[in-house]
Amino acid sequence: MEREKGFALVETVILGAILTVASLICLSFAVLNEQHRRNEAEVTAVFLAQEQMALAEAKPAAYLRSATSLPWLGDGDNPVVRNQVAFEIATEISGTDESAFLRDIRVAVRWPERGTVREKRFHRLVSVRE
Repeated sequence: MEREKGFALVETVILGAILTVASLICLSFAVLNEQHRRNEAEVTAVFLAQEQMALAEAKPAAYLRSATSLPWLGDGDNPVVRNQVAFEIATEISGTDESAFLRDIRVAVRWPERGTVREKRFHRLVSVRE
């Protein structure tokens, strides 16, 4: 009995299973890579906001009482580029109803992500007594 040329059904099914597993591995790698990139951007935004808050708190009390906004106080220009992502930092300062000696410092960090703009907001009350 002569053997026919070509692939048998079993060989075709096995090849299909191997290709399916390989494509699922590639897809999961791409998803994990995207998730890592997003998390890295969020962590960077938090660190930039913390830096801006610390530098704002270091300003003299008289300056904080009169200021309504602050430019980026860290190194470099605004937007700040970290990990190939441009982060825009906006800082607003306002008084509070609780006390004349408190100022509310609000920092917003924005960055582009997949066609949208993500944003993280932080605020802290700071004493402006001398």
